[in-house]
Amino acid sequence: MTSTARGWREVSMRVLALGLAGVIWVVAGSEKSRIASTPTFEVIRDARIVVKNVPQGMVVTEVPSSVTVRLRGARGLETTAGDAEIIAVVNLSGVTPGQHLLAADPLPPSGLEVVRSGAITVGVTVEELVSAEFDVEAVIAASLAPEGVARMNTAPSRVRVEGPKAAVGSVSRVVALALTQAEEAPVGSDDGVEDQAPPAGLMVEQQPGAVAALLALDDNGQVAQGVDVYPGAVLVRWESR
Repeated sequence: MTSTARGWREVSMRVLALGLAGVIWVVAGSEKSRIASTPTFEVIRDARIVVKNVPQGMVVTEVPSSVTVRLRGARGLETTAGDAEIIAVVNLSGVTPGQHLLAADPLPPSGLEVVRSGAITVGVTVEELVSAEFDVEAVIAASLAPEGVARMNTAPSRVRVEGPKAAVGSVSRVVALALTQAEEAPVGSDDGVEDQAPPAGLMVEQQPGAVAALLALDDNGQVAQGVDVYPGAVLVRWESR
């Protein structure tokens, strides 16, 4: 190939490259202009926080209920933006007990996008989930035994308290509060009350009884928050004086 032919080839390739670049520039500019000319709107909404991948044996004790997000979309989607539920997912995979600052990923409805200037983060507190057993202390309303109580028992006599470590640690006693007498107390019923043999010489069928709700109390006599008691109720039987 002569030097003249090589020169013409190089010139042709450069012209072709410039032509392709021009076409791309024109197309991109046209698309940008089309997008810019499409009427849009923005709206501020609350996104409900949803936590996922909570490690086994742990429980979330503090997390915001929602975060504020700004949505953008084409005109005509205002109803969708106003009515559709929006969630923001917080992934707890791999976290340890304690306080954490974690990303919340909003999931906007179809056709809308989240307008953001940075990552959305929320504070989350995670605690170890523990349980402990307590003896049940029965308390009977005076109206149920006005002449006094000689002795009483509960079935079951011990219950399990479960919840965050700090909350369970605040429980000092579990009380069964009997307020209304039952004609036939349902031993072993579906509410979780278990059957238990009465003390020797105590005629259960002649004893008054009541199904009593359980209260987990702290050292100040206040109901401990954030804990569950299993079962949720016990059978209280007593013998009047």
